[in-house]
Amino acid sequence: MTAYLHGPVTFPVYYTVFYLNLIADSGQTRGTRKYYVVLDDHGYIWLDPDGKFQNCIYNPANDPQNPAFVSGNCQEANKLDRKIRYSVDIDSGNNTLGPYPVLSIMSDNPTVIQIEERQFYVPF
Repeated sequence: MTAYLHGPVTFPVYYTVFYLNLIADSGQTRGTRKYYVVLDDHGYIWLDPDGKFQNCIYNPANDPQNPAFVSGNCQEANKLDRKIRYSVDIDSGNNTLGPYPVLSIMSDNPTVIQIEERQFYVPF
């Protein structure tokens, strides 16, 4: 994982999982739509539904609408939730979300994190 486009390598510090949906069933609660979470050594949170973290940071050189676009890169995109993303890692399986800086999440200004069709406002 890299924290910035062509920047320093970042390493996971903490790792956990959560479920988007919980189904209560007489004390046998179970979760569906599992997500993996990593907090890296630069203070960023990354989310991924399959646990295979790719670099999802925006790369302006791949975006034809950006002045930094490099001609011939227009095919360098991946899709997530039917939206085109011009990521550093252009793998079509790139479904990683983030990175979200912990300091901005902990600030007084709410941050909106969209996971699939749901939006989460943090801090709550």
